[in-house]
Amino acid sequence: MSGKRVKFTFKDLEGKFREVYLAGDFTDWGDNAIVMKKDKKSGEWKIVKSLTFGEHEYKFYADGKWIADPKAQKKRTTIGEENSVIRVD
Repeated sequence: MSGKRVKFTFKDLEGKFREVYLAGDFTDWGDNAIVMKKDKKSGEWKIVKSLTFGEHEYKFYADGKWIADPKAQKKRTTIGEENSVIRVD
């Protein structure tokens, strides 16, 4: 696979989420979402994923809620939802 490793971070400042997943076009969204690990000191959820070169859409799935990455660019879907976008060069 040509591409590179990308670090994804989800900030849970209130510490309210029990499970956080990373899902996107690189996981076929739902069923293959990746469980993120919580850093107990910072409260951040983290995962490193190898991605192919190009543009990828993704979201975090936290305790049953889809959440766009506030630090990333956004792209509106054909059904009006907003996904986060990352470009791997």
